[in-house]
Amino acid sequence: MRAHGRVGAQLSGGLDSSSIACVVQSLINTGAISKNGFETFSMVFPGWHCDESGYIEAVTQKWNIKSNALHPYPPERSWYEAQVDRYLDIPDYPNGSMSDEIEALAREKGFRVLLTGLGGDEWFTGSYYHYADFLQQFRIPSLIREARHEFGKAALMPIPSNLLLKYALKPLIPENIKTGIRRIKNHGKTVHDWIDPRFARSINLTQRLHRTTNWSRFSSFARGAHYFSSTTGFQTHAIEMEERSASSFGIELRHPFHDRRMIEFGMALPEAQRCQRNQRKLILRRAMRGYLPELVLHRHTKTGFSEVFEKTLQAQGGKRLFDSLSIAAAGWVNQKEIRSMYNQITQQNTQKTKSYGWPLWHAFGIELWYNHMFKNRRASLIKQVC
Repeated sequence: MRAHGRVGAQLSGGLDSSSIACVVQSLINTGAISKNGFETFSMVFPGWHCDESGYIEAVTQKWNIKSNALHPYPPERSWYEAQVDRYLDIPDYPNGSMSDEIEALAREKGFRVLLTGLGGDEWFTGSYYHYADFLQQFRIPSLIREARHEFGKAALMPIPSNLLLKYALKPLIPENIKTGIRRIKNHGKTVHDWIDPRFARSINLTQRLHRTTNWSRFSSFARGAHYFSSTTGFQTHAIEMEERSASSFGIELRHPFHDRRMIEFGMALPEAQRCQRNQRKLILRRAMRGYLPELVLHRHTKTGFSEVFEKTLQAQGGKRLFDSLSIAAAGWVNQKEIRSMYNQITQQNTQKTKSYGWPLWHAFGIELWYNHMFKNRRASLIKQVC
């Protein structure tokens, strides 16, 4: 909370960001920290599936916190092109760029720092890999009991589900055997159908994406899974993109759950403190009793923003975006497959939207970057020479 200027918080209505906001206001109320005009900043989506207004209002009303709620609209294509020109990199993702209006308002109101709830998922959610721990320790009754709570009775009948095979059995198979199975299974195949197989082979994409997991470094499979999931390239990339966006508005993002002491505490937790009988973030819920409103404390859903991806792609041109891709002509992607993916998310298929939103946005973002770095710059250079 120390800063030259005001400190606020991003509030999504989820368990993590709500915990941060409630604890901050409680510290202000008790005089533990100074009053600096603390406020929360939220995105709301009236009429959308991802709207969290009810949870946000429950938090701000319980603690009488001044709230700023904005309904962001998808930026135009020129906005993303300007980002590519500025950073010489791919543009922000839709679920990140929609927070720009929040950061612009925060800067206008004199805020220098915004707290976030990032890190709560990584350290306190729990991992499906605790099923491998049950199996390794021959705690079969515990495995059956937890699996039924998590996936229902059908998870074990007539044979274990794919999820149980993946998280309970697969980690126990020696790595050399898994490598052999993988070679047979993926022979001649690329990582994803939308990536051109010749391009994938030319850069050894399958081998580069494969990550050998050394479970022996950790006292349990679940603990190892928490470490690996929080240190992936995706996590680093996502945080860097968030920082890039916030810094352009002169805002510093701070993540209390990423404090080293919090990470060490989270890593040391027994898995039963994270999850029991399908109740995730168990220890956080217990710690936040009296702080969080009941509506948030007992929620077991987590909002996704696949709908934001779909609407943002529509705002950029929809199907026309993928009619003639330069990166397809360059042999990087399979244009026919990308068109098919986009057609499926426009058919109100929620599952397909979740699966295809990210790769479609990557295709769009890399297309913008490719055109700027190679086609547009080449044309500008030719014009200057002439």
